[in-house]
Amino acid sequence: MTLWFHLPCAAYSRPEPFLELQASAPAELEPLAAAARFGIEHRRVPRLHGAERATSGRALCRSCREVIAKGEWRVSLVFFEEYRFNPGGYIHAQCAREYFETVDLLDRIRHFSPELREPELVEIAAALAAPRAAK
Repeated sequence: MTLWFHLPCAAYSRPEPFLELQASAPAELEPLAAAARFGIEHRRVPRLHGAERATSGRALCRSCREVIAKGEWRVSLVFFEEYRFNPGGYIHAQCAREYFETVDLLDRIRHFSPELREPELVEIAAALAAPRAAK
């Protein structure tokens, strides 16, 4: 089965195959190769599939297992299984440091959530950097 990806999507979501092919590609793909290497270094980062405000307050965070309150920023997750991406749930933006082992995620959030504007991205960056309040 052949799978087709936009180059940034391949670098962000399928880093190992991207790097295999990138070795014979032009030098202008180096920024995407760096993103792919980052995804390999942080094994859960390729699961990131955007960010949004929680719509209902019913989802549980896959990191801390607590409810993500309605209106809170959350990060969407997907898993690559059987040659397709399957929804995987959400994490609190504040749980990103623990779950992804990094908060350097805005370029991927921008890519997978193009509807977000700069003020929203600033809010997300602050939420990613904030420690998760213990309950």
